[in-house]
Amino acid sequence: MYTSFVCDALTSHCLIRKGNKSLEAINEAIFHFAEVSNKKNRHNFQQSIFRSSIGGTIFFDVEEYNPYKVAKIYEEADNYLIYNIEPIHHAGAKRLSVKVILRFQCSMEQIAEIAEAHHKGHAANIVWCYFGYDEDDMVDCNYI
Repeated sequence: MYTSFVCDALTSHCLIRKGNKSLEAINEAIFHFAEVSNKKNRHNFQQSIFRSSIGGTIFFDVEEYNPYKVAKIYEEADNYLIYNIEPIHHAGAKRLSVKVILRFQCSMEQIAEIAEAHHKGHAANIVWCYFGYDEDDMVDCNYI
């Protein structure tokens, strides 16, 4: 399973920042994948250990850097991006449609925590949240 997590982290486009993928981000993704897997499969528990003596991290150039259009990103956090917030009000009820790009594979409980943490205290009757792992998911409506 650990080898599968390493392969998933190395091939994940969600970890790319400014055209680079860092060793630290790869390691965090592996730990996150293991955590999600351990919650689903309690009988097959995996405990990842990463040791290094370097200060800082190593960056790998993986693609040409084309930044997101800043006008479309409403908020950027470590685990997600708020890609789009669209008002869809109807008959006096304040309704919002929110598209969120997740940086890591998440369990449904973690997705619910992200949705609740961001929208708690906002004045809206209904908030529909659509989650995906990259901009293509948002554009193609390929949601989780």
